[in-house]
Amino acid sequence: MKDEEKRAVKYEARDKQQISLSFDDCRKFLVSGKPGLVTDQELIYFLQICKSKGLNPFKKDVYLVKFSQDPAAIIVSIDYLRSRARARPDCKGWNKGIIVREENGNIRYSKGLLLEGETLLGGWFRATPENWLESFELEVNLKGYLKKTSEGKLTRFWNEENQPTMISKVAEAQGLRTLWPDEFQQLYVDAEASQGDTITAEFSEVGKDAEKAAVDFDKNIPKGVDMAMLGEFLAATATSGKATVAEVKKEAMEKPKEFWTAFSAWCEKKKGKALPDAKSKGKADEKKGAAGKKDAKKESPEKGQAEPDLDPINNEKDFLNVHAEDKMAALRELLKKINVDEDLLEKPIEEMNEKQLIKIWKWANEKSKGKAA
Repeated sequence: MKDEEKRAVKYEARDKQQISLSFDDCRKFLVSGKPGLVTDQELIYFLQICKSKGLNPFKKDVYLVKFSQDPAAIIVSIDYLRSRARARPDCKGWNKGIIVREENGNIRYSKGLLLEGETLLGGWFRATPENWLESFELEVNLKGYLKKTSEGKLTRFWNEENQPTMISKVAEAQGLRTLWPDEFQQLYVDAEASQGDTITAEFSEVGKDAEKAAVDFDKNIPKGVDMAMLGEFLAATATSGKATVAEVKKEAMEKPKEFWTAFSAWCEKKKGKALPDAKSKGKADEKKGAAGKKDAKKESPEKGQAEPDLDPINNEKDFLNVHAEDKMAALRELLKKINVDEDLLEKPIEEMNEKQLIKIWKWANEKSKGKAA
């Protein structure tokens, strides 16, 4: 058994799904940002939080964020907090919103609407659990939560248009956690990520620029390029450089000549490695003689049939070259083979794009090989 598999954590989530998470699974599917930068210590803490709280990361209850050498952030969704709060027997609902100063200087408690000329001051939360004699009320100051990039600019999540929603979310999360600490301790939403045991990941504009450059890169791929080889090269380059594929594409747009030269050299090297196997196969066929050729002809499949001793799609190259429908069918068969419930995936297979199908298939194929070994 591999060392990564030994450290897998298994538990039952609150939605009754059986969860099995290894370090490798987390790095590949549950990290937003740069998986290569996540440390083993951060993964251990993340896995234990998931297990102790019964969180299902495949349904986006929780995820790990890391874009730089700063500590990773463990984030839960506000929807998860809301659903668990509503399940509490003493919960009778709650209200939340924003605190604003009107043009005349008066303070107004709004449920989210910020009028022109008003100044946003913070957020508020109010609830009265069953058997409480008084309502619980909480207020938070906007200035304490504004997030900025290393250049001193507000992050895109905290730009002026998003501030009412974000500070209201902070107040709501804090209110729910204060009312039911046994349920929500150590769980924080993205808007308050720098509080408690989580440290905010800096969502810099670099990531946003990389995504834009990636779109331009895809539009300018030269004709005749082997897309399967290109995808593999981009993934390998991103992994070795501890970057995202989008960042690799951004660099390629900045230095196109160097990128395509490196890609060509990589392709030649990959093709060269495959030649010995092809030659060996050719010599073996020659030694079989006419009788061997005759037997081989009998054993070869009819036109349109799959090889009898192989799965129709059992290697990455074949998987990349078939239609989307065939990719879905092959992925489902592979998941059955390794006993993985399709419901545990982030989204239904039929809703995945081609990139997501390929990513899940690669993971499942690796699991299948390990199981066979």
